[in-house]
Amino acid sequence: MPHSGAPAVADPLPKSALPQDPCDAVTPQQVETILGQQAQGERADQEETGLRCRWTDGAGAGFDIGYATETGQGLSAFYANTQPQMEIFQAVDPVSGFPAVEYKTGHDDSLCTVVVGLADDYAVGASVAQTVEANAEGQDPCEPAAKVAELVVENLGTNAVG
Repeated sequence: MPHSGAPAVADPLPKSALPQDPCDAVTPQQVETILGQQAQGERADQEETGLRCRWTDGAGAGFDIGYATETGQGLSAFYANTQPQMEIFQAVDPVSGFPAVEYKTGHDDSLCTVVVGLADDYAVGASVAQTVEANAEGQDPCEPAAKVAELVVENLGTNAVG
C-alpha cells in the first residue's frame, strides 16, 4: 500500500475523526453556502464503499460526500478502478495537506468528484452536480467539488483535535 500510482499519505487523519453520520460532515450553514439555500442531507450509503450523504437544491444541483472506508485501499482504489473509466482523472493540489484527485467522465460532464486520501486505507470524496444552466455557461463542477472537499477535510481535522 499504496498501489496503482496513488501517493502515500504522509500524515494520516485518525479514522475516529470521521463522523458516525456522513450528513454531519458539513454544517447547515456550510450547506447553505454551497447550495445557496438550506437543504437536509439524505443518507445514501454504499455497501461496497462506505457511508454517504446527499444534498440537493430541488433544481438539479447538489452535492454528496462519501467515505471510502470499506475497500481498505484509500486513494489506491480510485487509481486502480476509477481512473480507467474516466476521460478526466488527475492529481490535484493537496487538500489541507492530503493528496487528492479529481475526475469526471468528460469535459462537458456536469458532475465532478474530488477524492482526498486521508490515510493509505481510506479516503473521502465530494461530488458536485451543477445545474444545466451552469454547465451550459461552461462552469467547471470540479471547482466547487474541490471547495466542498476542502470544507469537509477542515471539519474532519477539527474533529480530530477537538
